[in-house]
Amino acid sequence: MRVNNGFRSWIRIPAYLPHTLDILFGDRAYGVRILRRGKTYELRVNCEETNNECVGFEKGAVGIDFNHSTIDLSVTNSQGQLKATHTILCASLTSARKGKREWLIGNLAKEVVRFAKYWR
Repeated sequence: MRVNNGFRSWIRIPAYLPHTLDILFGDRAYGVRILRRGKTYELRVNCEETNNECVGFEKGAVGIDFNHSTIDLSVTNSQGQLKATHTILCASLTSARKGKREWLIGNLAKEVVRFAKYWR
């Protein structure tokens, strides 16, 4: 890929795209972003995809509600009856530094997945 780096200055970036990514040659819309990270570059291609997976509620469902300072979870059985609720406090998330915030988000996501797997 050739990228304009300034006035009449070009750089060449090797770009790997999977062979299944045929949207670049079709008529569907897509977006391309080139990000510079120090001395390296990242290429990101965004597009919409259709999801044909069927989701069933034979085993029940877990509902997630994200609020400003909490994450609320609820579990229902296959008939839709409430089985359990759980609240995760995350008030420190909004005031944390970027690195710590990413660490906190990772830990909160693990806790949500752990709760969902428990009720599987």
